[in-house]
Amino acid sequence: MASWFSLIASVLRMEPIEHSALTNAVCMFLEGDLGKPTGEERHVRISFFGDRIISGKSYIMFGSIRLPPNNNYLDQPLVSNTLTLQL
Repeated sequence: MASWFSLIASVLRMEPIEHSALTNAVCMFLEGDLGKPTGEERHVRISFFGDRIISGKSYIMFGSIRLPPNNNYLDQPLVSNTLTLQL
C-alpha cells in the first residue's frame, strides 16, 4: 500500500546506496502530535536524488511511502523523498 508523508526531521548521517543514483538520509524526529511531542525519538531512512540534503541540518520533507503488507509488519516502510525544504 502506498501513501504520502510530510515530516520535520534532523538528518543524522548520509548512507550511499551501492550501484544506485539514490542516497539514504538517516533522519530523526520526535514522535507525537504537532507541538506536543512525546519525547520518543524515531528514525527513518529517506532515499533521494542528488545532494540537496546535508547532514546535521533540519528539513521539512514531503514524499511517498510504501508500507509493508499487514502480515509482514517487521519490514521497514520504503520512503522516497520528492520535495525537501531546509529550515
